[in-house]
Amino acid sequence: MKKRTPEEIRAEIAQVEAEERAALDAGRMRSIDRLRGRKQALGHELERAMAQEGYTVARYQPGLHEALDDMLSALGNSMWSSEIPAAASAGQYLLVGLKGHTVAGFTGPIYPEPSGRGYFAGLGVAPQYEGHSLGTLLFKKLCLAERACGAQYMSLFTGVNNPAQRIYQAAGFTPRRYFAVMIKEL
Repeated sequence: MKKRTPEEIRAEIAQVEAEERAALDAGRMRSIDRLRGRKQALGHELERAMAQEGYTVARYQPGLHEALDDMLSALGNSMWSSEIPAAASAGQYLLVGLKGHTVAGFTGPIYPEPSGRGYFAGLGVAPQYEGHSLGTLLFKKLCLAERACGAQYMSLFTGVNNPAQRIYQAAGFTPRRYFAVMIKEL
């Protein structure tokens, strides 16, 4: 069997997700279970194909993984630029998307809050590394790590037009509420 490219695998995942949505709308539970199993197998195949191209996800290791600050700077989020290096310095659990040993993305820090909610400050991939499914793989690994750390559930806030919503929804997250951020200059 010929090895497929990550693009080919992503296209099949998108097709399976469309079939899954149609099956959900029609209430076909057997089809949903079969499609979810197929999607999981495709996810593993995609992870292997990404590794062949040098893209992986691992727990952050200072001294081994390079350019965390550069990646955060490229994302331009001041909260992440302060919280994530502080968490790394404190040895907190961070996952990083890597191209070789270069940090291309992140998620974390990962820990359960007293409520049982799995905490993480965010998920980001530097613009020059977008399009390689690192965000999807980081989020998948984040959910697994939160469960392993004892979290009972996860929730997140995201913009209505945030393209990462497709990653969250593919992982089983569903919108519960929409809200507006209002501002008045004084």
